[in-house]
Amino acid sequence: MERLTHSIVANTGLAIVYFIAGLLTLALALPPTGAAPLWAPTGIALAAVLIWGYRLLPGVFLGDFFIGIYMTGLAGSQALNICLLLGLQAIFQAGLGRYLLVRFNAWPSSLMTSVVIFKFVTLAALVSTVFPALLVILIEQHLGVLGQDNWLESLFTWWLGSALGVVIFTPISLMLFAAPQRDWHRRIVSFVIPMLLLFTALVFVLHGRDIMNKNRSFIGLLIM
Repeated sequence: MERLTHSIVANTGLAIVYFIAGLLTLALALPPTGAAPLWAPTGIALAAVLIWGYRLLPGVFLGDFFIGIYMTGLAGSQALNICLLLGLQAIFQAGLGRYLLVRFNAWPSSLMTSVVIFKFVTLAALVSTVFPALLVILIEQHLGVLGQDNWLESLFTWWLGSALGVVIFTPISLMLFAAPQRDWHRRIVSFVIPMLLLFTALVFVLHGRDIMNKNRSFIGLLIM
């Protein structure tokens, strides 16, 4: 019973953190699929599954599912299908990332050697993010959300956002929570703080650009 309670609390906490990180990253999202060129929750989800195991996959699903609700408002059955799709691709991505890293002896580790770092980037960031992104694009085409003419650009944006999320936010999360903490914590100042500052600046810059574009569109309508 205690183990079940701990699992529920852990998954709830992860879902909340995932959702908040998603809201911050939505400022980078591009139409029509909502894919972002940098998606922080992907990296956070992978780190959580690496540290605490596959039992946190429900929290990953809930986090992405609620982000989908926030974006679509659950306006109809198609919106619900999209929300379910987002949740499923998120757990597919995190689960596949952990499986590949364990399978090829890149986890557990402290990501200290060049060989392990190469495996991490290749397997977790580049390979494991391709198939979930392709799944999303194919299903969104089937649902009529995405047209035939811009699927490749959307696929690249979705894959790139997930890959960058893993490269940046998985190491940050591992440095904050993984064991042995002494090995990870000594890299916080040199890596975590600059990356968080860079991410925050990127969010504000792109959010400001979006506001400027909306203002220009509004002024254009007034002139017409």
